[in-house]
Amino acid sequence: MADKKLSKLNPLSAVKGRGRPLGGAPPVEIPPLDAEPIQSSDGRPLTMQEQAQVLRDPTNPLSPYYDPSLAAQQQQAGKTQMANMDPHAVRAAREGTAQTRPGVRVNQGPFGGTLPPEARQNPNFRPGIGSMYVANQPGLAQQQNPGERRRTLSEETIEGLEALEKFNRDAAAEQKKAAEESDKKKVEVDPVKKMAEDLGIENPDAFFRELNDRRDELDTPELRKAIESRCTELDIGQLIEEGELRQEVPIVRQKFVPTYRTVTGEEDLAIKRRMFGIQGGEQYIYDMLGMSQLTAGLYSINNRPLPSHLNDKKAFDEDLFAAKFRIVRSYPLAMLASLSLNFTWFDQRTRKLFVDLEPLKNG
Repeated sequence: MADKKLSKLNPLSAVKGRGRPLGGAPPVEIPPLDAEPIQSSDGRPLTMQEQAQVLRDPTNPLSPYYDPSLAAQQQQAGKTQMANMDPHAVRAAREGTAQTRPGVRVNQGPFGGTLPPEARQNPNFRPGIGSMYVANQPGLAQQQNPGERRRTLSEETIEGLEALEKFNRDAAAEQKKAAEESDKKKVEVDPVKKMAEDLGIENPDAFFRELNDRRDELDTPELRKAIESRCTELDIGQLIEEGELRQEVPIVRQKFVPTYRTVTGEEDLAIKRRMFGIQGGEQYIYDMLGMSQLTAGLYSINNRPLPSHLNDKKAFDEDLFAAKFRIVRSYPLAMLASLSLNFTWFDQRTRKLFVDLEPLKNG
């Protein structure tokens, strides 16, 4: 009552008084004045508050009230609390996987598992950051019996890893084998030899030399004018609408009348890809290209169509082309020279359809 009356009369005097400290601060503890000064583990002198707490703690050996039984109980309670705070230990206990033998016990977890709190008491324990992980305590791991060491991976995981390793090993072996076989085929297949086999002759250079000589004999303006005068006029509309243009060419009237067709860009590229890698002179490659283009551009002879080199989807087929090529190269040399020359003239006539230089006429 006196304090309340004093605070009402003079608030400043109430603050300076010896009453209960304001703000909820704890009371100041004072150690016995005849007690010896106590230092911390790092040599720092303790404050009076800290020294009073030490001396009054019955679980502290420095206190005159020290009780060993109470200290043992507090230590056991601390171990139990630390174990309950370890998520890996709690999970191991819940799953029934924790080891029960005395000594060093390992709780499964990342980095090879964690150690229980009592491992700190082991003389081989090394304190520091990450010291509770088994991987960082090789001295404790060596104390475990080999038969009691637990595997950090399950049997299913290990089997899966072994199966994956075997799969990768087999796949690498298959890829290596396929690459070796591919390289072997590249070495065994000689492009020049393959072309010679397609021609069915042993000396392609001599064959093309003779073919060109006979073609040059036929290449005269008079013969070209006579043959073109017997041909029907080409229609560019048919080429645009149908994508292909054909023309009968009466080389020898009523006796030798081949029909030619325009070659698409896809066919031309496929033929050139087929010739990729051929080793030979410029003239030989040019002649072989002309022979291949003649095969693609020759549609029929005397209204008898040749086998097509296109599949059902109208795309270039390597096997069908090789079969048609063997038929064409089996013709007599003089016939091949005439067919080749007239196909060149047909191709030139087709190109002229896209040239329009005459002035527009009235009407």
